[in-house]
Amino acid sequence: GRGEYLVNKSPLKAKKIGMMAGGTGITPMWQVICAICNDPTDDTELFLVFANNSWDDLMLYDELKEMELKHPQLHVWHTLAKVRAVIDDSICSSDHD
Repeated sequence: GRGEYLVNKSPLKAKKIGMMAGGTGITPMWQVICAICNDPTDDTELFLVFANNSWDDLMLYDELKEMELKHPQLHVWHTLAKVRAVIDDSICSSDHD
């Protein structure tokens, strides 16, 4: 907690933590995010890059957005492998398969 952790039984402290997750790999990151953001004495800054194949695969989007709005120390970026968008009633896709 509060940015403190052990490496080879030696205590260290981090003021900022960078995280990368893909798909269901968000689960352990979500646990860390909740622990830090729900502790009012913890000011550790968190940076998360969350990769998914498509919007349909994206887990915890609403929860991450809500947590990010409530806790300014959390910064989240989403990246998608397959993007589909409606532009002028046309469907655009980044799929190049």
